[in-house]
Amino acid sequence: MSEQADGLKNWDIKDLMSVRYTYEELKDHPFAYTYTFTPEQDEVKLNITLTPNDSAQVKNVKKKAVAPIEFPVYGGIKVNASVGISFGGFFDRPQNYFSRDGQIRAEDGDAFLPIVTSFIHFYRQSQGSVSLGGSFGLGVAIGGETTGQTYFIGPSLILGKGQRVVISTGIMGGRVQRLGQDFEVGDLFDESNVPLRNVYEMGYFLGFSFNLGG
Repeated sequence: MSEQADGLKNWDIKDLMSVRYTYEELKDHPFAYTYTFTPEQDEVKLNITLTPNDSAQVKNVKKKAVAPIEFPVYGGIKVNASVGISFGGFFDRPQNYFSRDGQIRAEDGDAFLPIVTSFIHFYRQSQGSVSLGGSFGLGVAIGGETTGQTYFIGPSLILGKGQRVVISTGIMGGRVQRLGQDFEVGDLFDESNVPLRNVYEMGYFLGFSFNLGG
């Protein structure tokens, strides 16, 4: 309008009215568009491309991509999985049993065990990048005196969104070997194979895992 102001005096009434109507339409148009979508991840990136409408009959106008808009998502109960390694130890330290000089003897086993672990996490996504939740895990010890699978339960600290690092701790349970048939360390025993039994015992753990989830 400013650029054409000097030439308006040479326009006829029809052209002036057309310009006036166009001006009123532009002035009253909010140029806003509402789009509703359901986020499926903890962090959503929206890519917008503006495409000219053919009915506008505007020449030399091309598509224009707007800078991506990131939306942090929070609230609601999230459930996802992660895989990593945990370090655990039993409250009653495992022992290795053997016979020597006609007696049952024992030596202390490992103070802690490395355990390959998979976790299921339950948490409420916070507005920031740190969330507090609970975890249940299942793992297999690498060596040591633990036999079979090991189970974990406890609180977790979830760091990040989309790609998460999780720190978990709490109580673990697993099977260890103990003396069987009511034998105790120091009892007389002449045979080479000491009777053993597998029992479940409780312990503690600290786990680090990684999640690529959504």
